[in-house]
Amino acid sequence: MSLEVKCKNFDDGCTWTGELREASDHESKCGKNETVVNKSLVELKQILKQLENHDKRIKDQDEEIKVLQKKLKTKTMKCRNKKMK
Repeated sequence: MSLEVKCKNFDDGCTWTGELREASDHESKCGKNETVVNKSLVELKQILKQLENHDKRIKDQDEEIKVLQKKLKTKTMKCRNKKMK
């Protein structure tokens, strides 16, 4: 007597059920594994796009900080020059 199990890809649409000892063999050939891999690739691409967008925002903010630092330096120099007069 063996334990009856469902394929680990059941939630992705695989309807196979069988004995536990046969599960590994089935799952290695299961066509729904591709679904899981494709989902993972889509998720990875989404994460990569989010990281790229984040990186762009960081670079834009870095440029904005440089501009503000330059303005601050200019104003500081003007204030110092006024005090020296």
